[in-house]
Amino acid sequence: MNTSIKLTMILGCILSTAAYAELSNELAEEQVKNANCKDLPIKTALKHKIKKHSQRDLGWRVFNHDTYIDVERAILVNKGKQIRYRWRIDQQGSVFPVSKKAKKLCLP
Repeated sequence: MNTSIKLTMILGCILSTAAYAELSNELAEEQVKNANCKDLPIKTALKHKIKKHSQRDLGWRVFNHDTYIDVERAILVNKGKQIRYRWRIDQQGSVFPVSKKAKKLCLP
């Protein structure tokens, strides 16, 4: 096999790995958004909780770790204070709240 074909194959593997990592982040975010939180999807429970005009949605973020994935939603409130709701997806695919705010939102 010549060098250009080898480089093309290596580059293809790198690009597909990057695309897979991005896809898994999107899937992790969707899994958390659709997980149950007091008989509602988390995205709906958050919508009910965050209604004030002075709050600004900073969006969702995904943090990959070796044995789990954390998904966080941040809200900017008055004077630059942020409220962070964080959930964890374990290796079995279970979603559970990690931050105090997420626990308060979802646990009875």
